[in-house]
Amino acid sequence: MTNWIKKQTIASWAVCASAVFVLIGIIIFLVTSTTGYLKGFDINHTPTICSFIALAIIAATFVFSDKLDSKITDLALFVANVLLIASLMVFILDRVPLIADVHFIPVNYPPAEATALNVSMVGFVFYALAIIALIISSFYKRLVKE
Repeated sequence: MTNWIKKQTIASWAVCASAVFVLIGIIIFLVTSTTGYLKGFDINHTPTICSFIALAIIAATFVFSDKLDSKITDLALFVANVLLIASLMVFILDRVPLIADVHFIPVNYPPAEATALNVSMVGFVFYALAIIALIISSFYKRLVKE
């Protein structure tokens, strides 16, 4: 076990952090979309699908990084990053009505709407952290030390 930990690089730890941040972002998106103020509204499944595909790509890249060519690893992490950026943008676009009601028309909105917006903003931050962690990992050569 300690041998495995010693073989990991900064890039591999950034990829792991990205996976954790994505998972937290997905959970926050699903919780805010299915409970509280947004309970009765339709859910846009694009962020969930893109996030799970990105998470699968990240996991596969991390697990098989010693067997994959570096170009394939770079391409896989790029695709995962594009999917995460798409997830974040759709997540934000789904919350634009909340942002408009709470911040631009600050009269007569229910407190649950502000709560849903605040929790969604935490989800935005976790998606952004996942994207930043993947970008950081792309500046390093290998995910595993030789």
